[in-house]
Formats: sequence, structure tokens, C-alpha cells
Amino acid sequence: MDSLADEVKSGQLTQAQADALKKKLANQTPCALPAAGHPGSTAKPAIAAYMQQYLAAAAAALGITPTQLTADLKAGQSLSQVAAAQHVSESDFRTKLIANLKPALDQAVTNKTITAPQEQELLNRLQTGPLPLWNAPAKRVKPTPAASPAST
Repeated sequence: MDSLADEVKSGQLTQAQADALKKKLANQTPCALPAAGHPGSTAKPAIAAYMQQYLAAAAAALGITPTQLTADLKAGQSLSQVAAAQHVSESDFRTKLIANLKPALDQAVTNKTITAPQEQELLNRLQTGPLPLWNAPAKRVKPTPAASPAST
């Protein structure tokens, strides 16, 4: 969980807070952050900033390591496929994800990184909206294909 270490290093979290989050995340099922592209959403910057926490919370909710989840996503699996393999329902995933992310979001409000309404929007969308990466694997920028030889 490099992102927690980074937050401790930058002074946004104490080591005790980071350890508590790691412990809490290790035994829970995650929910997803609201879709980043939702029109009119003020949550887009907050979602991008918390994607690392989202993935860590998702991994904990699924009972796997963040490294394993990242490998599964890079291999082309969606979160729903990983969840099915781990016998975790979407409902359980949402519940655990929200429980895992709420402390980090609460801290972000305290630190004035996001506003309380932004936090509530994120939580509401996690409860009822589409979950990031649930139905589709992480999108990667694909290299431009090499020009094919012209046929004559």
C-alpha cells in the first residue's frame, strides 16, 4: 500500500492512522467510487485522487492483496469477474468498499482536500451508481499500431 506510505511521508496521515487503515482494509470488502465521467459531477478530481485507495479497499473487500488485484485487472479481468472468483456479491462488495473508503474520505474532508458535499456525492454514487472497473477492466492507453504495409 504505497499510497498510504506516501500519505504518511507527506504528513497527511500518521503512521498509526495508516496502520489502522491497513488493518481495517485487510478484513473488508470494498465498494467502488462513482464513475469519474458522470456529467455535472464535482467528484471527478476526488475520484482520481482516491483511485489508489479504491483499489486497496476493493482488494481488501475481495480478500486478496492489492498486488493480486492489480495483476488481475492488468490481465484483463473486471472487478465483477474477480469478485465472482472470490465468491463476493456486488452488494457485499459495495458495503465493504464504502466502509473501507469512508475513513480516508473523512480525513480528506478534515484536511480540506475535498468538501463534505463531495464526500457525500462519492458515497451516494458508491451505494447506487456504477462501480469503477466493475464491468470493465482498467483502461490502458494502447500504443498506436504500426502502419501496415500497403498492398499493391
